[in-house]
Amino acid sequence: MSSPDRHIPFAFMLACTTLSVLAADAKVTSSSVRRADLDGERIAVAGNVISAMNVDDKNGRHILVLTSLSGPSRDEPGNNRTERTDLRATFYSKGNGKWVEEWHIKDGVDCPMLDHHAAFFGRHVTVTDINSDGIAEVTVPYKMFCGGGVDSDIIKVIMRQGQDKYAIRGESLVRLRGQESFGGSYKADSSLTLPRNAVYKQHLLKVWKQVYALND
Repeated sequence: MSSPDRHIPFAFMLACTTLSVLAADAKVTSSSVRRADLDGERIAVAGNVISAMNVDDKNGRHILVLTSLSGPSRDEPGNNRTERTDLRATFYSKGNGKWVEEWHIKDGVDCPMLDHHAAFFGRHVTVTDINSDGIAEVTVPYKMFCGGGVDSDIIKVIMRQGQDKYAIRGESLVRLRGQESFGGSYKADSSLTLPRNAVYKQHLLKVWKQVYALND
């Protein structure tokens, strides 16, 4: 995708708002990135860029890109109906002068002839350094739905630190006027029961409570 300002230096283009970084170590910082910056850095992405973030930690500079791609069901690729949405969060690092993928989170829904949606909770993506080791932890919450009536969304809150992955998965809370609410339950990864990961579980639950009852 071309852009009239793709040749503007990337450092200049980071005229951005520093995001809230819940970190004890000031070496971990993050800031927003524009689509033009991704083009300038020759980071190819598929689908719509929902948001992008520059992340700096003791391992150097990284870029987190959240994308969404919608299209026909894989079962009927030739139809003109939008029945599938793919979500992808990709974390890039600089290696040998080029941006390379360090890790990704990939999910989505494929729902022929059914209502569906899938979306990141972009405002609740966080960059932290909870264990104060100078390496960024990235938490990505999102929701998905595939069905034919009023039901809970699938909610996932996933945290990555390099190849380590921790998650809370469950269902959204649904409130209907004049009726009893339902949903809202979750299950944490078994690794989060380990004492050394208690601070991670506390953080993931904090993000969960921010998103599990949202409608946006």
